[in-house]
Amino acid sequence: MRCCSFGLPLCVSAVMVIVLDFSETLWVMRDLWLARQTMSYPKAVLTGMILKFHLLALAVYLGEAVLRSRCFRAFGSFGLPLQLWVRAHRAARDMATSCFIYLAMVPFVLLNSLNDGLCPGCSAHQLLIYRDPGHLERKETVLVDILCDELDSEEDSTDSADSP
Repeated sequence: MRCCSFGLPLCVSAVMVIVLDFSETLWVMRDLWLARQTMSYPKAVLTGMILKFHLLALAVYLGEAVLRSRCFRAFGSFGLPLQLWVRAHRAARDMATSCFIYLAMVPFVLLNSLNDGLCPGCSAHQLLIYRDPGHLERKETVLVDILCDELDSEEDSTDSADSP
C-alpha cells in the first residue's frame, strides 16, 4: 500500500473522503430535504446534489492543474495536503468505478457458475450467442454439385444417342 506523507494509506484516505463528501452533502441538503414537502419544486435535493458533485469534480480538476503547474514545487510541504486531497478523490473515483463494474458482473458470474454446476455439458453463454461449441474447429467438407452431375449425365446420354 502506498502511504501519504502523514503515514495514512491512500485507500483509507479515499474511503474517508467518500464518507466526508457524502456527510457534507447530506448536511448541506438537510434544509431542502426537510422542507421538500412545502416546496413547489420537489427535485431540489437531487438538483443540489448534482450541483455539489459537479462543483467537487471541478475543484478536483483545478487541483490537478495546480499539481501539474511549475509553481507547485515552490509550495514545498504546504502543497502536500492538496496533493493528498486530489489523489484521495481520484482513488475514491477509481474505487467507485471498480465497485460498479464488480457489482454489475456478479449476477452473471453467479448464473454462469450455477449453469456449470447444474448443466455441465450445456453452456447458456454459447446458447445466447448462437454458437455450437462442437463445431469450433474447421472440418474438411466434400461438396458434390448435383445439378452439374445431372447435366453431365444428360449430355453423355444425348451424345451416345447421336453417335449411331
